[in-house]
Amino acid sequence: MIRKSIQIVLSFLVIAATSEALFVNSSIARTDNNLGESSLVKSTKSRRSLIPYTPPSNFKRRVQGNRGAGSRGCLINETSKLTLLTPSDHVGLTSKKYPTLYFNLSKPTNRKVVFSLLEPGRPEPIFLKEIDAKQGINSVTLPENTLGLNPGKTYHWNVSIVCNSDRPDKDIYAEAEIERVTFNEAVSQKLKATSTETDRSILLAQNGYWYDALDKAQKSESSANLTGDLLSQVGLNLTENQ
Repeated sequence: MIRKSIQIVLSFLVIAATSEALFVNSSIARTDNNLGESSLVKSTKSRRSLIPYTPPSNFKRRVQGNRGAGSRGCLINETSKLTLLTPSDHVGLTSKKYPTLYFNLSKPTNRKVVFSLLEPGRPEPIFLKEIDAKQGINSVTLPENTLGLNPGKTYHWNVSIVCNSDRPDKDIYAEAEIERVTFNEAVSQKLKATSTETDRSILLAQNGYWYDALDKAQKSESSANLTGDLLSQVGLNLTENQ
């Protein structure tokens, strides 16, 4: 009788322990699933872009060049940080013969700011202009009385803050590249069907036309958000340059 009672008690203890283990495991599983779902949602949200930029599949590596304030000329504490709004690792594309190019100054400057565009094989710039630049984003549109860009050529453009007119090597300087590629029929037809600058910017970004997408983003009804999102995808954060 006593042995039977002990067996019954032991059976109850085993059942209770098993139930508790199942409950704990079930709770952990639910917690893990919730955590996984939450992480996935957060990850998806973090990857979602207003303008999903897709670099061209056969892009050319960008030749980078920039120079900060030298020991003579501009003083470091009086100069603005100069940032060209281009991809950092590849040549940006445009469809336009006379594109608009953008750069940013982190603060105002009373120094002369000069823009130039160079074509391969030509010793002199095909366009040179002194700019009345301001703090923030500035733009330069290539005028129609210049040669313009020919398809298939890679052009160099640069912006300089002139620190010493007698010593160009002391200027604050940044350069980038641009290549003109004409639209294929599919992209051309889709652009005709769009009705807003935002939609055009998205379509151009998805098809790898960096400079055109940035220009449309700047002209859109939500320019600050769209431009910031587009720049972040190529590693540019203008707030860090202030």
